[in-house]
Amino acid sequence: HMMGLSGLTGTQQHLYVLAGGKIMQYSLADLKLLKSVDLPKPVPSADESFDSQFARLDDLPAPDYTDYFEDLKTFPEARRFLPKLPMEMSRGCWWGKSLHPQKAGGCSFCNLNLQWEGYRSKSHRRIVQELASLADRYELLSVSFTDNLLPPRNLQALFETIARLGRDFRFFAEIRATTSLDELLAMGKAGVAE
Repeated sequence: HMMGLSGLTGTQQHLYVLAGGKIMQYSLADLKLLKSVDLPKPVPSADESFDSQFARLDDLPAPDYTDYFEDLKTFPEARRFLPKLPMEMSRGCWWGKSLHPQKAGGCSFCNLNLQWEGYRSKSHRRIVQELASLADRYELLSVSFTDNLLPPRNLQALFETIARLGRDFRFFAEIRATTSLDELLAMGKAGVAE
């Protein structure tokens, strides 16, 4: 739930914002002067972890879409739709860095992932656990993987494990044209359709 700046107590000096996997620290004195939604530059922190991204995606909490699904229930029947669950397996892009490790800015044709410092992915165990949990909680089997590219490590084994969950999933995912036939077949059996 959102809390306006007026709801903050006088003892609080900083506001911490999670944005794109980075924790940023803002001075409340600066924020109380704002008349727009633009945030000022984060203040330097004695703890450098406030200015860095999460190194291990397994350490992130699972997403909570409760408010979203509660809002959907308020739509008039004519405007209701069956949503897809967004799910993230990784952040960044492994492809450009693996082919051109000397290039700091990534691929010259792509401006995605400029905010990420390196590629990171969740463990297979965490991916499967989170997928099953989200599907159960929200009673949906349609999932959009939000990754720029699916994790390359043991992709076939990952989707074979997902298929063993025995659910009629329908997945959307972005992949490289170099994805192997065995990987594609495992993905298809698990439910990748788009």
